[in-house]
Amino acid sequence: MGRAALAVSIWLALAAFAAGLRVPPQLEADDGAFVSIPLELQGEVQGLDLEYPAGFKLLSSPEPRPGSSLVNFFVERGLPSGEYPVRFVLQGEDGGRRTAVCNVSVRPRVDFAVETPPGREVLLGSSAQYWINVVNSGNVADELAIEVRVPDRGATVAPGKLELPAGGRGGFLLTVEPRSAQPLVVILALRSGRNPELVRYASVRTDVLPFAGAGELGSRSLRYKLTAEGGPTDSGWLYNLQATLAGQLSDYVSGSFSAGYSPDRPRLGLNLNGDWGKLGLSVAGSVYEGHASSGDWQGSLRYAAGALSGNLAWEPGAWRFGLGAGQSHQRFSAGYSLPLGRWLRLEPLLYLDRYAAGPWEAGGKVSLELDAPDWLASGRLGYLGGMLTASGEVARRRGEDYSFRGHWFYNGGVLGAYLETGQALSRAYWLSQELSLFQGALGWRFGLRYAATGVPWRWSLGAAGTNLNPGGYARLSYRAPTWETGASLGWGPDRGLTYSLAATLRQEGTGLTASYSRASEDVLGLRINHTWKNWEVSGGYDYSLNRQQGSGELKISYEAGRWALESGLRGDAAMFRWWLSGSLRVEGGFQTPEALVQTFGGRRTGRVWGQVYADANKNGVRDAGEPAVAGAYLACGGARTLSDSAGAYSLEHQPGGCELNVQDPEGRFGLPEEVELTFTANGDRRLDLGLVPVAGVTGLVWLDANENGVRDEGERYLAGVGVRLLGPDGFSAQARSDARGRFAISYLPPGAYRLELDAADLPRLARPGPPLEMELEPGPLPFVGLPVLPRELRRVQTFSLADATIYAELGRASAPPGAELPLRVTIGGMEPSGVFVESAAGRFELEPVGEGVYKGYLRVPDDASGAFFYRVVARGPAGQAVQEAMLLVRPGPLAALEVRPAFVGPGERVSVTARLLKLVEKAELRIGGRVYPLERQDELTWALSLPAPAEPGRYAVELWVNGGKWAEAAFRVAR
Repeated sequence: MGRAALAVSIWLALAAFAAGLRVPPQLEADDGAFVSIPLELQGEVQGLDLEYPAGFKLLSSPEPRPGSSLVNFFVERGLPSGEYPVRFVLQGEDGGRRTAVCNVSVRPRVDFAVETPPGREVLLGSSAQYWINVVNSGNVADELAIEVRVPDRGATVAPGKLELPAGGRGGFLLTVEPRSAQPLVVILALRSGRNPELVRYASVRTDVLPFAGAGELGSRSLRYKLTAEGGPTDSGWLYNLQATLAGQLSDYVSGSFSAGYSPDRPRLGLNLNGDWGKLGLSVAGSVYEGHASSGDWQGSLRYAAGALSGNLAWEPGAWRFGLGAGQSHQRFSAGYSLPLGRWLRLEPLLYLDRYAAGPWEAGGKVSLELDAPDWLASGRLGYLGGMLTASGEVARRRGEDYSFRGHWFYNGGVLGAYLETGQALSRAYWLSQELSLFQGALGWRFGLRYAATGVPWRWSLGAAGTNLNPGGYARLSYRAPTWETGASLGWGPDRGLTYSLAATLRQEGTGLTASYSRASEDVLGLRINHTWKNWEVSGGYDYSLNRQQGSGELKISYEAGRWALESGLRGDAAMFRWWLSGSLRVEGGFQTPEALVQTFGGRRTGRVWGQVYADANKNGVRDAGEPAVAGAYLACGGARTLSDSAGAYSLEHQPGGCELNVQDPEGRFGLPEEVELTFTANGDRRLDLGLVPVAGVTGLVWLDANENGVRDEGERYLAGVGVRLLGPDGFSAQARSDARGRFAISYLPPGAYRLELDAADLPRLARPGPPLEMELEPGPLPFVGLPVLPRELRRVQTFSLADATIYAELGRASAPPGAELPLRVTIGGMEPSGVFVESAAGRFELEPVGEGVYKGYLRVPDDASGAFFYRVVARGPAGQAVQEAMLLVRPGPLAALEVRPAFVGPGERVSVTARLLKLVEKAELRIGGRVYPLERQDELTWALSLPAPAEPGRYAVELWVNGGKWAEAAFRVAR
């Protein structure tokens, strides 16, 4: 607005486009914002025409009369930056035409968004590729630089730069090749070329499985790894063998066992962790160690070089007691931890010490610790054997604007201290100071560093020295996408003049560095590194100009999955060493044997297991010839499983009871009666499940407006309608249609049935269609349609003029308070000058949409209940015609939310549709803490399609409108 005001001032002082018509010659505006053009007309005006570019939305038309006014536009979001002319054409009473042009300059706006796909699981040694989408949401073309920020190698992008036009979309490929069996999170940084300070970050997580099938192991499993490496060297053969086994021994105990052997040092290790504490034993050569802890107790023993030592600690609450005993030293200590407020703690400690066979000596120590949000500090004062000791530290936790760190100590007359501080002078400049004191020598350093965001230059200057002996240093570096260079210069009284130069060239998979340094001697250096697929070659060579002697190293390695080879050479002209080594790794895992689980405490859950079979004679016992049912789906509470090829199943669940649900793959069998399972901790019970032939039916309930028996486009579903199924011998079952009009009734004995609708649940002016007679057999559920037919009297007509008729169609017999319902009115027998609706909510005009057809919305008040009366009035030259009508107001939601499909795989598309009973300007979804704006499909329908999350589980979908939650649904991501 400041620039616009300046332009208007210049225009008022200097610009005149034609007699009687004035506009400013230049204005600036932002896309997605409003712009107002001052207009001044003089004299008599016959007419005024306005020409403006696409992307400008006229909000107020200029008045063709003398005087000053504003012409307001809305500049569409995303309109490309540039200059857009707005032309005013004045028609005077004399027939002349005068033209004035205001050039509106749309400012450039730089912005972009990054869309990352969900992560996935890969096997160690393999790779994963992800396509990353980028949208230029600004109004100007941009070139984005893509940088991978990952703690180790294994992630590359192609291309490294991305050019996008304004509003354009593009992407790049991320390739991940994990080097270890740890989750790999790749962080991507995308920097705008137009605004280097604009950086967007995105991350992609890849879960790495150490071996095939690792992701399928349950919570009680053991994993093993065998490693062998070795090979010849210039001094003989070297080798190393290692084996580990670790995992859950039961729900109460986890453990690990390791064994290793190399010629100089055999190793053994055993660790157990449980609710009772920890226990560990280890052997490394001739050193034996053991440790244990339980509750407030901790202890350890160590045997080495023929001597035994140990420690024992007891920490009940705030008290601390310790006992340590060895061949040369024994100590007993007692202390207490006393809190002094929220962040301050005082810990006094008393102890008795004895060295070798000398006398016992008493001593003590007092510690004071500060653990505040911004500061950490501690101080200690101790006394033992006539010697006083003291020390302390202080540091600032966060140092964005300034940093502070220091410590000091006093021990036997020796005093030392160190202090480091730093201040940010701006976003690019940082000033630092260091002071140190030890045995009377004062060391100091002062430095200034420059590092601006988006600028390739870095430099630092400083001075340093001891006491009054000064020195100085300077460093300068420049970093480009494919190369970098740097130089340093220093001087000190002890070393004289030192300096160094280095340059690095980086290409895909290759790095080359050349350097020269002068300190104690002049040294030339060369380093090279190249990676290609599974190969890596690295080497370096340093040559001393003073001694005219060089030394270097060369290493070549190859890695393919679980095995690797490496060969190298290191040394100089006088002596060198070489080696060749290979390694092999074997990994796997298996479920913990049940006998081992029971030995170490069993399970926290209960287990029910057995076989699923077809009980042909329905006697509840598996007889000879009755086949197993493979692939049956069993669910009880949160436990889910499928029966195997032999019909065997196993369900685990927390202690408690739940109803069992069993479905065979073809839908032909089911349980003869309800089964309630009870689980107890570590309980183990066999239950064979005999399935009997069952049948079922599923279908759709809808309003069949044209009574053709087929659901046509526009015929709406009916929710909440009761469906009755009547069978032989008085058998009956019921269901109710869901939000999409669907229903299902299953687990029925095969036979003849009658299917009908409950008329009490139908809308007013509707009647059920004819019942269906059907024969249900075992197998897939048949799909049937149950139409609801309109009654013959579908419209209420009220006449107030002899030849006039009004047909009002609301589409609903009931609605909740606050709803806004589409209303269609057809007028016959007159040409009305206006049609409107009158009700307790007020008077609303209807809009003509065709000959004799008017549309609008009936607004139901928020406090309405019961019968809500309204009337449609058509006003004509001879009077008015009126139709009286009633709507039943029932409590209910103002929106329905539909998620399809309900079960998806990671990354698959999920479609969400929201159908509202109220006009709104904006609607959004909330899934897992993230917000997604919905897209309008029509006036009352909103929709969105998005990828499902990568993590399996149930996800709630919430519809939020006007700051409140209107509806909720859910979907599940399967493994």
